[in-house]
Amino acid sequence: MKSHQQREHTTALCNLRFYTGDEMGQVKCIKFLDTSVRKPDPETRKHKRARLDDDSASDAKQKKMVEEDVEHCKVVSWGRIDREREVTMMTLSKSATQPTIIVVGRKSGEVDVMSGTDGAVLANFRVFTPAKDKNGRPVMNKMNEREHFVGLHHSTLTNELVTCTDTGFLRVHDCATGAEKGCVNLGQDQLCRMRVKPQTSPDGGVVFATGGKDREVCVWDLDVVLKTESGEKAEPRWKAKNVRNDVLDLRVPVWNTDMAWMEGEGEKIVVCTGIHFIRVYDLKAGKKPTLNIEVGEHPLKYIALIPGTQEVVVTDTTGLLIQVDVGNTSKAGFPSTHPKGTNRSRIDHADNPSATTKPRAAGTETSLYAVTGPHGAIRATFRGSAGAVRCVVVARAPHTSSVIVTGVGLDRFVRCFEVGKKKEAGRCYVKTRMNWVVVAEEEEGVMKEEEKRRKEREDGRDEEDEDGDDGGDLWAELDQKEWGGDEEDGESSMSEDGDGEAKRMVEDGVESDDESEGEVAKPGSKKGGEQSVKKGSLNKSVKAAPSTSTKSASKKRKERK
Repeated sequence: MKSHQQREHTTALCNLRFYTGDEMGQVKCIKFLDTSVRKPDPETRKHKRARLDDDSASDAKQKKMVEEDVEHCKVVSWGRIDREREVTMMTLSKSATQPTIIVVGRKSGEVDVMSGTDGAVLANFRVFTPAKDKNGRPVMNKMNEREHFVGLHHSTLTNELVTCTDTGFLRVHDCATGAEKGCVNLGQDQLCRMRVKPQTSPDGGVVFATGGKDREVCVWDLDVVLKTESGEKAEPRWKAKNVRNDVLDLRVPVWNTDMAWMEGEGEKIVVCTGIHFIRVYDLKAGKKPTLNIEVGEHPLKYIALIPGTQEVVVTDTTGLLIQVDVGNTSKAGFPSTHPKGTNRSRIDHADNPSATTKPRAAGTETSLYAVTGPHGAIRATFRGSAGAVRCVVVARAPHTSSVIVTGVGLDRFVRCFEVGKKKEAGRCYVKTRMNWVVVAEEEEGVMKEEEKRRKEREDGRDEEDEDGDDGGDLWAELDQKEWGGDEEDGESSMSEDGDGEAKRMVEDGVESDDESEGEVAKPGSKKGGEQSVKKGSLNKSVKAAPSTSTKSASKKRKERK
């Protein structure tokens, strides 16, 4: 019997829905089932064990893992398979009066506004057309990437969609009609991410931040940017400055891969970089980062803020999910466990002189440093991914106190972890490599709509079977093929009509054969004798041909006539 803690842990996943976008252009809705209530069918388990016995040891282990995951989750796929419509970015929008809406940005430059209940496409419009050279191949940027989305934001107040591409073009569209309301060039290329600040009031305006390769973090006001006249360069409201040079007095590279707006008073942005640093910028404290943490040795790709805390979860190119505290905390210092492959993790305390560092005790496996100070504690690492994690999202499960960290990537698994626990909370195999994931609270209509459509399809098949033939024609055709085709039909009819009619049909057939050869058969001739022998043999074959299966087939044909 499961403990109370395990039951709450299972309920946390069951209260969430996970939407993923993959490289094949499909959007999938994933629902984890409550294993404490649902028991797998023993016949299904027996069948799966039989299949596993036929495979090799390595294949069986992988197949067993996949089959177990299918038992614990339900996957619903929406859309057609098309690599040109690969999902590159997604965003979730929900209000108290409207159902969940999913905005999907695709590789082709199109945007789909989909319903989170049944996957219906509410609107579809094109934002940009990827540039191509004279040979018809897509034009690549300096990072060897084609033009793609780096930011999507849907406003439930105005039903407008704000999009941004890596080329620096910011556009505003009306989701109802797909009409473009504004387009401006920010004057920055090689952008990696655009994030919109959560709106606390409808009169606050839209504020967003951008950053990229050799592009410092900039904060913009949407209303001011849209008023920029054509031909003029848009100016940001705030622009960060690079950190001081390194020990060799060389410029530190700028590569901002992702960012998130921190909760609480003031305007703070936490950024992860491609040179494995986490930086915190306070817009009211200056233009240089107030915190600069080096984590691991691999580029950091995505960052997500844990709701209600000053902690973040970052992911690198090796598949690690690392939980880091970037705010004031009374529990300072690194824990005893550190990310795999990390041989150092230090903090730049240029703006925090109260923090000091001291070396770890001798005999440790890695040359890590413990930190005593108010910032920068690595809280935990979540392992299990077999490839790079392309997106990470953190959500608080409703009706529970659990916080779920979800990561997707190259290993085709949706992996869920619970903050405060090291063990994997759940996973689901979806057969394709995923690029993005968003999480929403469970709505009863999602899976019920899919079950309703599935039952309708099954009922439709049953009706077709009832309205169609009863299978007599199929069995009759099989009997005909067994007895040699159409000739057997003639033989069966001969057996039913009597031997006299059979002889007459045989004689007519023999005479027609003789006439075709241009000769006349005589009773006393040798040819006639041969014919009589043939007649006898045919008569014998005719008498031996009838069978129960042939008679039943002919009776069914007569009844239908």
